[in-house]
Amino acid sequence: MKASALIRSWREQQGLTQAELAARMGVDQSYISSYESARRAPGLGVLRRIAGGLQGELRLTFERAPPTGAWSPLTLATLGGHLAGATDDGRRRRLVWEFVTGYTATPWRLRSSMVAERPDLDEGPWAALIAGFAEHYAFWDEFEPPRWCYEPTRFLSQAWYLPEGPRMRRRARLGSPAAFARRLVFLDPADLERV
Repeated sequence: MKASALIRSWREQQGLTQAELAARMGVDQSYISSYESARRAPGLGVLRRIAGGLQGELRLTFERAPPTGAWSPLTLATLGGHLAGATDDGRRRRLVWEFVTGYTATPWRLRSSMVAERPDLDEGPWAALIAGFAEHYAFWDEFEPPRWCYEPTRFLSQAWYLPEGPRMRRRARLGSPAAFARRLVFLDPADLERV
């Protein structure tokens, strides 16, 4: 339920008009109207204040919202296609972190399907990075890594760093997980846990 409908519902359940609620709160009736008509979005403080005016208490409960169909996490195969079509490294990095965020938000039992399909991106640093993800996550989530991640073209002949800047590169060189480092791909291990 939207905040505007919730406020109106609370008020109507108590048989109050907007003017009566406003008088209890010491505000103008237009204040209440602006939130009930959704011209303004109430913050937590406003909701708490309105609840007080209704002689109630504001309680928050956090629940995982059901998927709406508008967004679904990227698989490595989908990520590979997006990386191949991207024109700049900034966009590629954002896509990679979108994959990491989606992977970590996905229930454990569904994760192996996110890395199983072979991406069409076959060589270069981004292909090696994708293979590193497949091997790394397979190890930590205890499923068999897909065979495609061991193809020779998914290993680099010279070091490649995902982070920018000398300090970040040093940190990546020292802490990059084995699945990436053996492909000569270096990244900050904290980036694998983005949420």
